[in-house]
Amino acid sequence: MVRWWMAGIALGCGGAAGPSANDTEPEGEPVDICEGVRMFDVASLSCDAMRGAYDGLLSSASNCVTDEDCQALRSGCEVLLINACYRAANTCIDQGDLQPIINAWGACRGGMEACPDCGTPRVFCDDGTCQVDES
Repeated sequence: MVRWWMAGIALGCGGAAGPSANDTEPEGEPVDICEGVRMFDVASLSCDAMRGAYDGLLSSASNCVTDEDCQALRSGCEVLLINACYRAANTCIDQGDLQPIINAWGACRGGMEACPDCGTPRVFCDDGTCQVDES
């Protein structure tokens, strides 16, 4: 799913003095948080390439402008042996995009482990990057 967000909207007010130098510069360029999101064909990946696909998808889907651009996705900690229950991503992907990588990587590993104690995730946009806090 692709969502377009506006960083701001420039509204001009007319006046008798005529246009100023600032009237020619756009004040609110649209920001495409989905630009550069990488998807992976899991069937074509080796087991060694799964971690790169997992990290690559999440990294490419981390851009944000507001907190509403961000979400917490289940990390797959039970198969991936990572010490986090959730990973932050923008709304350009969803669990259905991440889950095939988790499943394929789990099949490569051949086992499951217990996840750490999970807190309630809080997601937010920090300096243009989605973040998650499980505390």
